[in-house]
Amino acid sequence: MPSVESLKLEQFAETATDYAHDNKLHLHSQLLQPGLNGIPNSPIRPLSDFVQGIPTKDRVLLHDFKMGTVLQPDKREGFTPTADAFKIKPRWAQVVECKINLLFSEKQIVALQKTFFGMLSGGGPQSKLFLERFPTFESFFMSKVVEKAKSELRNISLWKGSRNEAIQSPQAIFDGWLKLIDQAIVADLIPEANMAAINPITTSNGMAEHKKIVNLLPDEYKYSGEIIALEGGNHLTAYNENYQTVRGTTPLNNAFNQQSIEGTNIPFFVEPGLTGSETPIFTTRNNFVLLYDDDFESMTVTVDYNKRDENLALIVKFQAQPEIIDFAEIWLGSVE
Repeated sequence: MPSVESLKLEQFAETATDYAHDNKLHLHSQLLQPGLNGIPNSPIRPLSDFVQGIPTKDRVLLHDFKMGTVLQPDKREGFTPTADAFKIKPRWAQVVECKINLLFSEKQIVALQKTFFGMLSGGGPQSKLFLERFPTFESFFMSKVVEKAKSELRNISLWKGSRNEAIQSPQAIFDGWLKLIDQAIVADLIPEANMAAINPITTSNGMAEHKKIVNLLPDEYKYSGEIIALEGGNHLTAYNENYQTVRGTTPLNNAFNQQSIEGTNIPFFVEPGLTGSETPIFTTRNNFVLLYDDDFESMTVTVDYNKRDENLALIVKFQAQPEIIDFAEIWLGSVE
């Protein structure tokens, strides 16, 4: 194993680029394909539990299928098809270009390498497990970048994004779900009947304010097992504390990670990107989607060394875009 002092940025740029090329499928899957982690035994679930991944290199046609009434009496008068029994609302969605541009000094790379070798010191079981996960410094280096990118993608870009090419920020790479919902409200794509007048959610009213939104749900949705409640941790905390005040020592749930709204089978899905939002968002599973370029070869990863300035540049380019299929399958509150 090489010593820390032997690190040469020019050589590391070559080996890191080789590693990225040889492991591009893994890096692509880690960054883009839905499943973006979650925290085991918590209400922060893997993204794949409610988000539908749709691979595309450019545009995709999202279809909102709606069935009207289908039953009618048979008057023995021949074929009498029901009008508007099947409705399709197509809408185009498209991925946008995104990137990671990072610049590292030699001092920063050496410090990270010292961390890597420090984790290997001792030679015990933990060192062995660490080495199995990160067999080379290059893999450790890339994992740190991907880990941070995944966190920003889920907690900032997907929810709070607003596309602005003039800004270097995770919030500017594409239009996120909250912006799409705001636009849908203005365009009357979310029916008024799907929006409840609520008060700011606090520890004294958490249950009642959630129930106001639940009461909007048609019974076929409410008990379907397909509805979920997306919300920030602050709203779940308010609900839990209010629940304990109202119900006393009554157990909230058998397992915290399976917690659902009282009287329903609607589970809580906590999204850190919704912390600070005014309202929980109730929707059907897989109504929220993430478009992404599934061709891992199209994702470019380059590590470039600048000899004159003695620094290292990491360049990653990919394509993605969050979308929503059916805005009529969203229920939420409007704070008065």
